[in-house]
Amino acid sequence: RAATRAVGSPRRTVVGLAGACEALLRASLDKSRQSSDWAARPLSAEQLEYAALDAFVLLELEEELSRLALLPPSPPRGDARASVALARESPPPARTSSPQPPPSPPSLAPVSSRALPLSGLEAMLSSYVGLPLGGRRKVLRLCAAGSAAAEEAQLDEREITSAGGGGLTLWGDGSACFYINSQSSRPGAKYRNQFWREGRGELAGEVLFAWYFGRDQRLSDGWVQPALRGEVELLLFCRPQTRSSRRPYRFCGRIRAAAVALPPGEEGVEGAEGWPPVWSTDGAAHVVWRLVDADALIESTHGAFEDVFGPGGGIAPMRPRGYGMQERS
Repeated sequence: RAATRAVGSPRRTVVGLAGACEALLRASLDKSRQSSDWAARPLSAEQLEYAALDAFVLLELEEELSRLALLPPSPPRGDARASVALARESPPPARTSSPQPPPSPPSLAPVSSRALPLSGLEAMLSSYVGLPLGGRRKVLRLCAAGSAAAEEAQLDEREITSAGGGGLTLWGDGSACFYINSQSSRPGAKYRNQFWREGRGELAGEVLFAWYFGRDQRLSDGWVQPALRGEVELLLFCRPQTRSSRRPYRFCGRIRAAAVALPPGEEGVEGAEGWPPVWSTDGAAHVVWRLVDADALIESTHGAFEDVFGPGGGIAPMRPRGYGMQERS
């Protein structure tokens, strides 16, 4: 900085060693060795000369700057004791410490949905049918809101983790949330969650859809039996999945089991009393659910019909192919 002031350069400009030598000592300093390999051992004679010259000109610059009263006078060269004495007499520079921010409070561990009840059902049915809600994190918070367990768990400060595996959230009271990508744009997709209006039997006029078990999910899982018997609340959240982006989930209301579809030769599981009818299917075992709040969803003014059922696809007028004509006993 002293050399910068002596040369008269702007305050924000820093004069290098070579520039200071030219301006104050009227001597040029060869810096060609600066970019050589200084990690190599041993150093070459040219590198040693370069390093020594840098140190030498610093002493010359110190004298010139002291003469110009831009530096305090320095002790005579070679007098090590005078240098030590001067260093002892000079007070150490004051240390300034910037204020440290207060430590952040420790974050609370996530809480499993299995530790909470599905307490937000009433609010969901009255205010959110057909609405786009966002991702699963938002869905979980809405479903768990309003209970004493939720307040005790301090959900405002911690995350809720979804128990149950892909496409499913299981709650502590046995309730469940289902998440599906409705109306895949590819007809040959592995999971094509089509909706249709049933045309016969006791379910005539009802909106149904097929739901296949995901990885590590089985018909014999503990949560399935009370769900098939209608003993717990089940909610459906849908979103269309496109190649460009994933849209937010929409709340489609409650669902109830309408049928269990089993391929030939596959029987139900132990404890299947109270099940809905069993249909034959030429595909994998799955559950056919009834959309309880279908009318409210279709009448929604939030664009839910197109978003959930797909433009031009809509709700099929009859049961899809692949099911037997007669129900199995």
